[in-house]
Amino acid sequence: MKTRTILLTAAAIILIPVVGGAIFVSTFDPNDYRDRISAELKNATGRDVTLAGPMELGLSFNPRLIANDVTIGNIPGGSRPEMAKVQKLEVQVALVPLVVNRRIEIQKLIMVGPDILLESLPDGRKNWLFDKPGAAAAPAPQGQAQAPAKDAANSAASALPVFDVVRIEKGRIAYRDAKSGRKHDLVVETLETQLTGPSDPLPFQVKGTIDGAPLDLKGQLKSLSPLMANEGYVPLILSGEAAGIKIDMDARAGLGSALGLGEGRIDLSGQSLDMLATLTGMDLPKLPPFKLVGSIRTTADTAEFDKVTASVGSAEVAISGKLSRSGGANSVTVTAKVPEPQQLAKAFGQDIPLDQPLAVTATVTGTLDKPESKDLSLSYGPASVRGPVALDLTGKEPRITTDIVATVPDGKVLTGPLQLKKDITGPVTLVAKVSGPLSNLALRGIEVKLLDASLTAQGTAVVMGKAEPRFDGDVTLNAPTPAALAALAGIDLPLKQAATFSGKIAASPAAVAVTGMDLKAGSNHVRGNLSAALGGARPKVVANLNAPMLDVDSLMPSSGEAKGAGTGAGTAPATSAKTKAFSDDPFSLDALGTLDADIQVAAAQVTYDGLLLSDLTLETKLLNRNLALAPLGFTLADGKVQGQLTFNGQNATSHFQLNGKNIDTKKLLAQLGQNPVVETGVDLTVDLTAKGRSAHDIAASLDGTTHVMTTRVGILNHRYIEPLSGDLAKLLIPTHAGSDQLQCFISDTAWKDGVGTVKTFGMDSKILSVVGKGQVDLGKEVLDLRFDPRKREQSLTSLAPPVDVEGTLINPRFKPDMGALAENVLKGGAGAIGAAGDKGLGGVLGGVLGAATGGKTGDNKPVTRANSACVPAEAAAATPTADDPKEATPQKAAEPAAKPTTTETTTQKPVSPLKGLFNPPKP
Repeated sequence: MKTRTILLTAAAIILIPVVGGAIFVSTFDPNDYRDRISAELKNATGRDVTLAGPMELGLSFNPRLIANDVTIGNIPGGSRPEMAKVQKLEVQVALVPLVVNRRIEIQKLIMVGPDILLESLPDGRKNWLFDKPGAAAAPAPQGQAQAPAKDAANSAASALPVFDVVRIEKGRIAYRDAKSGRKHDLVVETLETQLTGPSDPLPFQVKGTIDGAPLDLKGQLKSLSPLMANEGYVPLILSGEAAGIKIDMDARAGLGSALGLGEGRIDLSGQSLDMLATLTGMDLPKLPPFKLVGSIRTTADTAEFDKVTASVGSAEVAISGKLSRSGGANSVTVTAKVPEPQQLAKAFGQDIPLDQPLAVTATVTGTLDKPESKDLSLSYGPASVRGPVALDLTGKEPRITTDIVATVPDGKVLTGPLQLKKDITGPVTLVAKVSGPLSNLALRGIEVKLLDASLTAQGTAVVMGKAEPRFDGDVTLNAPTPAALAALAGIDLPLKQAATFSGKIAASPAAVAVTGMDLKAGSNHVRGNLSAALGGARPKVVANLNAPMLDVDSLMPSSGEAKGAGTGAGTAPATSAKTKAFSDDPFSLDALGTLDADIQVAAAQVTYDGLLLSDLTLETKLLNRNLALAPLGFTLADGKVQGQLTFNGQNATSHFQLNGKNIDTKKLLAQLGQNPVVETGVDLTVDLTAKGRSAHDIAASLDGTTHVMTTRVGILNHRYIEPLSGDLAKLLIPTHAGSDQLQCFISDTAWKDGVGTVKTFGMDSKILSVVGKGQVDLGKEVLDLRFDPRKREQSLTSLAPPVDVEGTLINPRFKPDMGALAENVLKGGAGAIGAAGDKGLGGVLGGVLGAATGGKTGDNKPVTRANSACVPAEAAAATPTADDPKEATPQKAAEPAAKPTTTETTTQKPVSPLKGLFNPPKP
């Protein structure tokens, strides 16, 4: 009985706790301990923990807790109250380490739908570091320094929980750095990792998106301690793809005092940077497929590159060597190959006309603040550039010194880069000596040779930086064949002779100025200053030029036709195949709207189409399509000429005025390559207006007057007349091998709507006088003229008939009026020719025209210029004669007539001889 009682009692003692435990386990509800669990978690993490949803608990030595709607509070000052919000949290904890060492060892942590915020506050605090409430660093004993921050960080790292398995599903992890402003958002499909200790490897694998870019990475942080302490080196192995970039790397990155140091191997590649640009918010170039491979090691003193290569499309750059970070010597070799420069330029938003492979090789030595390369080599197709280049980075602005030579065996490769209109044939060389800051380079010497031309420049230039590009310096050019040089730019320059240029040029995108210009081109020579303002609606050119010599013919396109030349007793001009003298083709007036101009020219000599102008002064103004050549002055064949020309490019109206005094016809004809048909002086006046955009329209709209008159007694060489005027000369002038004394010539024509009406036409020589009348219609290009010769020979056989000139300007017809000749003979009779007092035809010719041969007329008086047909009767009837016609002084038309010296030539009423010739008085 006793034994049985003892056994029952022992069994009860054993079973009661077991049964009680079973009853406790079966009846325990963790929801009843929600607040206590939250308090314990807060005590362990130092953060408020809220368990809002239902919980489940599996009790064992490694209890498992499942909680829903869990929140973990943020640190004070955080951007939101919660550091993490989790839809479902499953945690399995080892009890022994928690009870014995109060250290959290989490065997399993699974989070579904977490929303986690990792942030670094402005004061540097990081919310992923957990501290117990009230835990503060104990004050250091007296005389002992406070523990450094590194120790505190290590302490925090050592307090970090141990995680055997961590898995996140369908979550979001946000990173915010208040100091730098960086922020990233990681959307996690799955994330798996484990952390067995701060010094143990931390493997991880994540799949999802980061800032919207695909992410599929796996790797390993070899130690978390440096990251937690923000000091030392963080070893990282990483592979996978992020933001469209394939990554394979094994590196160590320095933190804290080692920031910027490290080493490792990296292999990055991708099809584009578009997703990375989105991820970083940077404006990255639209690169073609790219790759970066190599090993880099940086220490406190050096940066070493081991076969680091970067390729973009077909372009590749390779770097090997060592750079000193402490002022020591450098030795880095850089090579770059760009088979398709245009493709690479387009990736960076540039359009460059480089169509040849580009390559660069250089060994960089010197120091970081003063790097240099003594063997720079650049090639572009067959072209090459070689020479030393040195940089000085010690000042506020980088400075460069270079002395390079560029050689292009075949200049054709420069057609694209220079955007030339024609290929360069043969080699091109460039020698450049440049020094100074990049924003204001000093050109100690630039020399370019291409074709047979050479150019040199010295001065300063801005080619980089924020300031606009500019050049200011002395330039010289020597071009033995300037036409070939101009053809490269698509300019058809007819100049066949050598050209040279020297001057000081100041050029920028806004303006170009040339001072001290000295330009020689063949026989042309121009000096002066020129400027062009390139801003505004149109460029404006201002120039003040002085030309010792201008040969306009050498600057004009060749027509393929030989110039006319004197032929002596040559044949009459051949009939042109043209049907119209004035073309209907419109002029191109576009050039008038391309610029404004104010150009002053003073030229000692100007040659044009055989003419020699001296002492030329001309001011050309072009404003708003309106052109003015005024004033215009020059000396032509010893005569003084003044005039002006204006043209309105908006309505195509023009006005031309010219006034010439005492132009020597013999010298003028000699300049034109013609025989001296006439040897005298001539005054001419032209005042014409017109409107039109073609030669025909201008000719058909001429309004105004033209006037030509001899200024002195001259010589008429008959032997030269017939070859020039053909049938007309045969009809008007008798055969005469010698010279004739020309008393005068006068022609006045009034123009209206392109029709010229001859108001006065008279020629008086020793052998005959000729008067004319009629019209010339330039619009219709038809002639209606009549010339009436009055021979001084006193025989009917020497009389010449009037001649009508009809037809067109291209094909004139000459028709003698024999009926008018017979009528004059019948009216005057044979005696009328010799009778001094007769008032018929003979009286007019004898008394007014006289025998211009210097012999005797009917009144036995010699004819001089004073009583010729070109002087009004009031002056002719009363002017004393002289024995020598050459000594006679021309009289002004407006002067009053003098009293007659003899009664034989006196008339009752003075009559204008020309009026009498056009309308002969009836007998």
